[in-house]
Amino acid sequence: MVLNFLQLEPYQLVLVSLVIASVVPFLIFLVQRQPKLFARFSSDGWLVEPAIIGPVSLMFGLFAAFLANDIWGTNVAARNAVLQEADGVQAMLRYTEPLPDAEAKMMKNVLTTYVRKAIDNEWPKMRDGQVDPEAVDRLRAISNAIIIFEVGKSEGAVIQGRLLDAFNQIRVNWQTRTRIAQERQVTIKWHGVILFALLTQIAIGVVHFRRMRAMLV
Repeated sequence: MVLNFLQLEPYQLVLVSLVIASVVPFLIFLVQRQPKLFARFSSDGWLVEPAIIGPVSLMFGLFAAFLANDIWGTNVAARNAVLQEADGVQAMLRYTEPLPDAEAKMMKNVLTTYVRKAIDNEWPKMRDGQVDPEAVDRLRAISNAIIIFEVGKSEGAVIQGRLLDAFNQIRVNWQTRTRIAQERQVTIKWHGVILFALLTQIAIGVVHFRRMRAMLV
């Protein structure tokens, strides 16, 4: 079973990284403690060219840079989606303020329920890369208030059209943030970075096999 690094707390991730980073030097240290085994691996036939460090470390650096750029872009997209979704909710509340009390109260209750459930139910599930199955029903309740119960029709088609536009803004950005949350389960990029980091450690270790201090550094 592959370890899911995204489910670890920051201090746990640091500890795991330190353990992985110390594996190669520790194994080489054990080999150096065995004179016969060390002599065999120290022979000229087992020496590794120092140039091997360059390509491996370059791949690790590029992979880490691409991953960091992807994380930054995803973070910006998630933040914008949440802000745009909140703007849609606020816009719907503003549009329904001048409506008859029954319609304004209905829309306010529907939107309040949507926001409260999003905070209490959706956010914990999104943190684990899951989607709240009831979120679709809450979105449908908002659209039903506009279409079926014809909220805003008394003020004309313009107001109802603005309500539908604001609802579409909520729906699209909800889809964006839930998609980003589900992508947290795709951890192959993180595992790839750890693999390249381990290969870089191995390359450095075998190149400095005869020089214990340099290898440990």
